[in-house]
Amino acid sequence: MKALALVTTLIAMPTLAAELRVEVENLTGRSGQIAYALFDNKKGFPSEKEHALRKDFARFDLKEGESVARFSINDVKAGEYALVIFEDLNGDGALNKNFLGIPREPAGASNNPKYRFGPPNYDESKFTVHEEIHPLNVRMVK
Repeated sequence: MKALALVTTLIAMPTLAAELRVEVENLTGRSGQIAYALFDNKKGFPSEKEHALRKDFARFDLKEGESVARFSINDVKAGEYALVIFEDLNGDGALNKNFLGIPREPAGASNNPKYRFGPPNYDESKFTVHEEIHPLNVRMVK
């Protein structure tokens, strides 16, 4: 009987549905859109969006004197993730790159990893969600 009560209690326990509160610094424009992809493993990070757990766009409008845009990603379960974003300057929904594969649009990743001869990797960008509100800061690299 105690085992049944324990199982029932465990099943009834709610899972954490966190909100990622993302602050984005060093944007080029005063308004526009930020494309983001949230990954829950290394596969495809950072550029293969089809492997992302979530991908979407967030609009931003900065007022005079503001330098940080904010957006939220809701209903994120507890776990390990990495976030990659870029400022979609021309509104085409794609990260535009030059012939060497270097982004022409500002981009960034969670934990603000150093860009050394290529894009950031999952391990240096990963973070763990374990509270209801999880703040993230991403500084765009131009």
